[in-house]
Amino acid sequence: MTEEAQQKIRGLVEMAMSYVVEPQPLSVPPVPETLNALVERLANNLSLSETVATPLSQVQEEEEAWDGEAFGVRLAGLGKLLANDVTKTTLACKPPAEAKMVIGMVDALAETCFRLAGFVESIPVKIAGQTYKREIQTLANDIFLATAGLMNEFLEVKNEKVVQVQQQKLTITGDVQGFGKAAADRSSSTTESDAAKGDDVYLMKTGIVWEACQIFEQASKSNRQAVARKWGDMTSTLEDAIAEVQEMIDSNDSKKDGENDRDDSDDSDDDSGSESDDSWNDDEKMTEEEKQLSIRSNAILKLTKMLLKKLQQRCLDTQPSLALAVASMATADASSPSSTALSAIAVRPSDLNRMWDQLYDSAGGIVALADEIATSLYSPQDQTAVIALLQDLNQKNHDCIQVGRLFVRGQAEHEKWLDMCEAQAKKIIDTALTPSLATVPVPDNGSTFDIIVVGAGVLGSAFASTFAKQGKRILLLERDLSEPDRIVGELLQPGGYKALKELGLADCLEGIDAIPTYGYGVIRGSEHVHIPYLVDPETGKQDQGRSFHHGRFIQKLRIAASQTPNVTIVEATVNEVVHDEDNGVRVAGITCTHKKDSSAEATESGAASVTAQYFAPLTVIADGCFSKFRKQFIQKPVATVSHFVGFVMKDVQLPFPNHGHVILASPSPILMYQISTRDTRILVDVPGKLPSASSGALRSYLENIIYPQLPATIQKQFLVALETERLRSMPNSFLPPSTSSELGVILLGDAMNMRHPLTGGGMTVALNDVVYLRDMLAGDVTKDQEETMVQMELFFWKRKELSGVINVLAQALYALFSGGDENLIVLRDGCFSYFKMGGECITGPVGLLSGMTRRRMVLVYHFYAVALHSIWLMFHKATWAELPVTLFKAFSVLWTASVALLPVMWSECKA
Repeated sequence: MTEEAQQKIRGLVEMAMSYVVEPQPLSVPPVPETLNALVERLANNLSLSETVATPLSQVQEEEEAWDGEAFGVRLAGLGKLLANDVTKTTLACKPPAEAKMVIGMVDALAETCFRLAGFVESIPVKIAGQTYKREIQTLANDIFLATAGLMNEFLEVKNEKVVQVQQQKLTITGDVQGFGKAAADRSSSTTESDAAKGDDVYLMKTGIVWEACQIFEQASKSNRQAVARKWGDMTSTLEDAIAEVQEMIDSNDSKKDGENDRDDSDDSDDDSGSESDDSWNDDEKMTEEEKQLSIRSNAILKLTKMLLKKLQQRCLDTQPSLALAVASMATADASSPSSTALSAIAVRPSDLNRMWDQLYDSAGGIVALADEIATSLYSPQDQTAVIALLQDLNQKNHDCIQVGRLFVRGQAEHEKWLDMCEAQAKKIIDTALTPSLATVPVPDNGSTFDIIVVGAGVLGSAFASTFAKQGKRILLLERDLSEPDRIVGELLQPGGYKALKELGLADCLEGIDAIPTYGYGVIRGSEHVHIPYLVDPETGKQDQGRSFHHGRFIQKLRIAASQTPNVTIVEATVNEVVHDEDNGVRVAGITCTHKKDSSAEATESGAASVTAQYFAPLTVIADGCFSKFRKQFIQKPVATVSHFVGFVMKDVQLPFPNHGHVILASPSPILMYQISTRDTRILVDVPGKLPSASSGALRSYLENIIYPQLPATIQKQFLVALETERLRSMPNSFLPPSTSSELGVILLGDAMNMRHPLTGGGMTVALNDVVYLRDMLAGDVTKDQEETMVQMELFFWKRKELSGVINVLAQALYALFSGGDENLIVLRDGCFSYFKMGGECITGPVGLLSGMTRRRMVLVYHFYAVALHSIWLMFHKATWAELPVTLFKAFSVLWTASVALLPVMWSECKA
């Protein structure tokens, strides 16, 4: 072969190698950032898919110019053409080679490689999708490397770069499902062929190029197909991890069975020298604790597998139909800031491809972590590290679900399934991986205690710890000891914080990312007023409250109770109270059903739930706002006037950092406060009947009515959270306090007394009730039921110095802030103006609100001061001609104020 021909071949080899470009890793922003981009489009009508803002009209032109199916057909045609050119070139280059023929065929093959590389490079990644381009680039790499390897065989002086790359196998073979075995075989053949001799090497390497081209023809035609192929590989990897963990558990059981057999055998042969079939040494057997963690871990991995399969069905198996999402937005009011824009977002092909890329990226992180979890479960385990990995997996599942929500948006059935999946994963983490708070062993049926407490919430847990310190034997019963997830009970006023410290439980606020609070900010439109907490005259320091995730605080209170001597905690559902057998008048204890063991062994054996009875001279019922025993002992009805709809917003900059916020919106107020470093709780009061969440009416209400009334700095994150967070609701109820009607039982907390949570006073009342009871039921009082009833009567009136203020303030303020009546609007505006005057007009009300001022007459004084100030404002604005009407209206406003205040005060005076 002539030098010119050799030079042509060398040039082709170098050109082919230059086209071997390692695909760039996926570059997709986190889900919240994508949703921020969605919100940006709402305001600016811009494209989500562009890093640099691009008008939608320009993106639409680019999308219309891109035809993925046609592009795929052209790529497949180039693959066939290249395979034919390779065959002709091989025949031309085989000895004896004719230089002219070699040069002609090499030029033709080079031209085809050039065209193929140009086609691959021309894929518009923002329109076609990153995963699709990575697949095409990977398969093209295989073709170029195989072509370079073939042509390298015809060179007298080999290109060492080709040999090196093939030996190191830098090409990403087997990266696409269905191509793995062929690619692996091809890679193996490429390496082995270096030792081949004669004409067979040319035929072998020509076949490798042909195979690469055939695979190229089967490449995905869209980003969805590319992600679907990857998804199959990832699901298989996850299944392998599940099988590995299960085999680990089964092998451990077999090892223990074998141990037992050897222990029972007297003629075992220890000198055989044979090795055990088990993969672990004797000192590597799992402990029971390690085994249980492995079982729980596999449960989470299986749940993750279910999640990936569900997302595959909804997002990948078929082209998503976005008609429902568009229709759900079309039902929104046309004036909504998001209705029309979000409909456009739903149908952009480039947005869909971005979402598929994010789905693949999120799932890829899940699978990598699952494999790491499986490896970490081998004995000896670092259980702290395993739990951290599982929590990380739970977060990645959450991120993946957030992407999935974009595909099923507006489809209530699938949104509900994703909510359930996420809640179940969290529950497994909370219940199975956190050391149980329940006392082991469970007390025997018929056991007797000094006090039985039903409900391990704020009051129940604090009560148990406090009275156990007095030497009383406490049985604390809770239906579910996993971390609760509520949207209220997350702001502790200074009066409650002070009571918590007095009970010795202030350390329960440590380690939960609690936020110090120093007062309130009240916002009305563009106006705002700052209301700081009081300064303690004894210390000279400003009073503080705390805000936090409710569940974290509850768990710390429960842990404190579990670590207090004399406290027995049982996870059980209380079915009924048990009365004294002699006269049936006194409550003597309870009947409960223990929570069924959720372990694998219990499930397989079909273990039944166990019912037991426990007895005590005093039973405290503190089972919360949905108390099942309230009607049995209290005759007063519960009045529900509204609901809070709540969710968490991420990384919000509030107008008043470290403060609670009250927005005087229409038709009723909105609350906001930071509950952790990144999380801010928003609670929207919805009066009357709650709109349906499944039909989209609730979301529409929040978008159309609430969104425009929020401060501008909040609106963006509000819409992001509305897309990503689950909308949850809680009834806002009012229940006046009552004395206990039977011997041997007392009702406390929300089971006995509720007020609107607008002022955040519930936990303050509950903790101060425990402080009062600690002193009033000290010693042996609880053993004498008659004496207990006397003390409870005193307690009922004693607690009103605080609860009476907070209850009345909450109900009266809500009446002012939520009423649509003309007089209530006057009072609302007057209240805001009253706050703006500062001085005593702030310190007086905030002292009541914070639970530090415990005088009802101070409440009456400031309430009527607000009413009179409102009336003064009316006269100040009125003309001389309007004075007679204004005078009449003044009496009407004063009457409305009295109606808002006095009935609630009267309810506090009745037993």
